[in-house]
Amino acid sequence: MAESPIGAVAPRSAVASYVRRVTINDLQLLRYGLMCATVLFAFINGLRIPGPRGPVYGPLVVMLGIESVVECVGAYTSLNGIRNNPMFNAYVLVEFVLLLWLVFRLRPHWRTALGAALVLGVGAWALSFGRRGNAHFMFTDAIMVMSLLLAVFFLVLLWQLAESSDEPLTRRSHFWLFLGLVIYFGALFPIIGPLEYLWDSYPALTRNLYIIITVLAITRHVLTGVAAVMERRHRGPHP
Repeated sequence: MAESPIGAVAPRSAVASYVRRVTINDLQLLRYGLMCATVLFAFINGLRIPGPRGPVYGPLVVMLGIESVVECVGAYTSLNGIRNNPMFNAYVLVEFVLLLWLVFRLRPHWRTALGAALVLGVGAWALSFGRRGNAHFMFTDAIMVMSLLLAVFFLVLLWQLAESSDEPLTRRSHFWLFLGLVIYFGALFPIIGPLEYLWDSYPALTRNLYIIITVLAITRHVLTGVAAVMERRHRGPHP
C-alpha cells in the first residue's frame, strides 16, 4: 500500500488499544466528577442568594449542603470500593423530610396531605430497613414511594405556578427548580423500583439504569443551580 500523503495508516491494533483505554473506570470517574461538580454548582450558587433566603431557598441550601458532602464522599468511596449504601439510604430519608418541609413552608394549608406523606415515606423507609435487616443495598422500594410522593407535590406546585404567573415561566426561578425536581423524582419512581430484583440476573442492565439515574440527578442539579443564579440576580446584590 502506498504511503498516505498525511502519513502512514494507523494499524487497527493501535485504534483498538486507544478504545480500550476508555475503560469503565474512566467512565465512572467522569460520572462521579459531573455529579460532584453539578451539586457543588447548585450549592455554591444557593449560598450566594442574599438572606433571608425565604421558604424555598432556606431549606434548599441546607439540603444542598448535605447532598454535596454525601455525593463527594460517595464518589470517593465508590471509586475505592468502599461500601456506601448505608450513607445514601440515610440521606434519602433526610432529603425527603427537607423537601416536605420546603413544600410545607410554601403551602402550610397542605399540612394534612404533607403529614400523611411523611408517615408513608418514613414508614416505607422503616419497612425497607426491617425487611433487609441492614442498609447494605439501596432501599429501592422506599425510594420509589418517596419519589412518587415528592413528584406529585412538586408537579402540583409547578402547575399552580403556571396558573398564577403573570410573566413567562422561564423568567421565574421557581419554575426551573420545580421542573428539575419533577423530572428527577418523576423519572426515578419507575426506574429505581426493579433495581434490587435485576441486580443478580441482569447486572449490565442494572448498571445502565444507574447511569440513567445519574443523568437525571445531574439534570436536577444543573436546573437547581440555574434557579439559584436567577434568584440571586432577581434579588440583587447584598445591601
